Amino acid sequence: LVFVPAAPTYSFLRTAVLSLTPGDLKCRLYCNGSACKFCNLFDGPSVVPGLYSTWITDDILAMARPQPFHFENDIIICQFKE
Repeated sequence: LVFVPAAPTYSFLRTAVLSLTPGDLKCRLYCNGSACKFCNLFDGPSVVPGLYSTWITDDILAMARPQPFHFENDIIICQFKE
């Protein structure tokens, strides 16, 4: 087993700019904005309906960051309780 130290994926300047940008603005500026599959209601197959998500292992769920509109109804909260 060989230990390889992790290297930063972004430059210091890019990381600083991203840390100063508000969350909702990040999506509009740096990804596909209104067409972003991670920040909008996802219509494809997913573990949590409406949220881009998939099981990595039996215990680990990978998902996009929920947006405020995901919480407009309590369906997503009920999904997490299950």
